Amino acid sequence: MGPVAADERAARYRSVIRLPRELEDWEFTSVLISRPVGFLLLHALERFSFVTPNRVTVAGFLSFLGAMALLHFAPQAVWGIAALLFCRLICDDFDGMLARVRGASSHFGSYLDKITDVIGFFAFFTVLGLRAADDAGAVWPLVLASGGVTALVTTGYVKWVVRGMEPPVPVVSPAVPASVVDPGGPVTHHPLKVFLILLVRLFGVNECDIFLFSIVMILLGLTTPLLWVLAVSQVGLCLAMIGKRGWRALQFDRARRS
Repeated sequence: MGPVAADERAARYRSVIRLPRELEDWEFTSVLISRPVGFLLLHALERFSFVTPNRVTVAGFLSFLGAMALLHFAPQAVWGIAALLFCRLICDDFDGMLARVRGASSHFGSYLDKITDVIGFFAFFTVLGLRAADDAGAVWPLVLASGGVTALVTTGYVKWVVRGMEPPVPVVSPAVPASVVDPGGPVTHHPLKVFLILLVRLFGVNECDIFLFSIVMILLGLTTPLLWVLAVSQVGLCLAMIGKRGWRALQFDRARRS
């Protein structure tokens, strides 16, 4: 490997471990758990060509389905459910990290990642709703689950719709390939400040944080409270995102007219 290739490889590794540029993309579970574990996996597995980003995505999806099957048919197997959810959590970051380090990002990979997320979360909330409905002997948990997952998907939808309106970020130097431009930029925050911000954001229960809450509460046998936590947090996050993204879209219109 020549010096240029080595520099590009090092830049790609740095880019996948740094904090996202925008504060709204900071997630407690992603920054402190899944991305560090994914970084270790990169060093161990990147050399193996059969480990591809899309296969990692599919492996994470199958782990998610396996966790739901156990939750529905063998809810007493809490450690198995937790292990499969943790695998899904790690794969969710690792597939993208592997793609960026290899310079192998693709439109189909992005599509596969998003569609498996949508299908997986719809199924997960449904299983939680069924478990809670069985425990309560009522149908209201299914309504709660439906509202929660609808809010979750809507949050992601408005996020990516408005991001698609943003002007492209120019590549600073033509000598640096677009694939290795560091999306995170240098991190100048004090580590304690970063941790405190992430801790506060944890209670917003962003997408990755859903898995952390699920693992902990399922291990504690709190399936119905978990449904309440996820549903209420996702509805609140959705309403906040609708307002924030709507305001941003208005700002784009004003900037275009000025």
